[in-house]
Amino acid sequence: MITQEGCRPCEAMKSMAPTKAKMKGFDFRIVKLESMPENIRPPYTPYFYVMDGDKIIEEWGGPNMQKMSSVLTRINKKENNNE
Repeated sequence: MITQEGCRPCEAMKSMAPTKAKMKGFDFRIVKLESMPENIRPPYTPYFYVMDGDKIIEEWGGPNMQKMSSVLTRINKKENNNE
């Protein structure tokens, strides 16, 4: 999750998103926008990436826990179908 200093939605998501990700079987990291090079910063925060190594599988932005849950469930279903 990409967060930004002073972003209230980011603070709210920081308290819920790691738990949701771990419940769905994903590792979770928080990166501060200010520490990123300007040319790769997302357009707004909070912003999420699901990655497999260096490959981006899914990305989205905004403080929507239902969206996060839906994306992670969809990825899990795809992975289960590929086994």
